[in-house]
Amino acid sequence: MKVSWILAFLSLLSLAIFAALWGWIAYGVWHFKPSPGHQTYEIGDDLVAFASLFGTTVAVGTAAVLGIEIQKLKKEGRLTAMAALDATLSPLIALGVVTYAVVGTIVLAAWLTNQSVSPDIVKAFAMTFAGWILGGFAAVFRAATA
Repeated sequence: MKVSWILAFLSLLSLAIFAALWGWIAYGVWHFKPSPGHQTYEIGDDLVAFASLFGTTVAVGTAAVLGIEIQKLKKEGRLTAMAALDATLSPLIALGVVTYAVVGTIVLAAWLTNQSVSPDIVKAFAMTFAGWILGGFAAVFRAATA
């Protein structure tokens, strides 16, 4: 599928904003030192909403596209693990998947190393990422056995 340059630009911009937002949050959590007046890393409501919007969009977008492509291959009767991998990894989809995986790993690591000071949104993102990556893990085995 050919994507116009403007859609490719918007996709890349969305991924960059997603990575910057969640990278900044992860950095803050990772380096936060609690004090008597501030026991947890605080994130404003607007930033929570904005980061959640981008996080959810990238997660759902990549998962949906990967799932749709796997379903197309099933209908064509050529579903194998390698066919699924080859069919779904257009450069933009691959970049989205890799970006989400890298940022998700960083946020998960920040949460795991500093759970006591992490706000709920960081825990929620880490759990969502864990579900997303486990879904990918399961899809490989599902594709291999179909």
